Amino acid sequence: MSIMHHNYWIYFQHEEEFLYIISAVKGGPGEKRLASQFVTRFFKYFPKLAFQAINALFDLCEDEDINVSIQQVLLTPVLYMLYTQFT
Repeated sequence: MSIMHHNYWIYFQHEEEFLYIISAVKGGPGEKRLASQFVTRFFKYFPKLAFQAINALFDLCEDEDINVSIQQVLLTPVLYMLYTQFT
């Protein structure tokens, strides 16, 4: 595992930080796009926060910014393929 990925894993071990990333869906376009990627990527490590994470991601699908919306629409099937227990 690369050092960068190891640092991400250490950072995202904690629910509080993941909740902070989920809250970034209320930020600007850059924050929303980054939150979309991180929430999708680290979703599986926080099953207790699945409901909040999915709601946040669906909010991004309906975002005013077409770039944010398109990105999340493209990432949503990936989420379901990776985490089949939620389908």
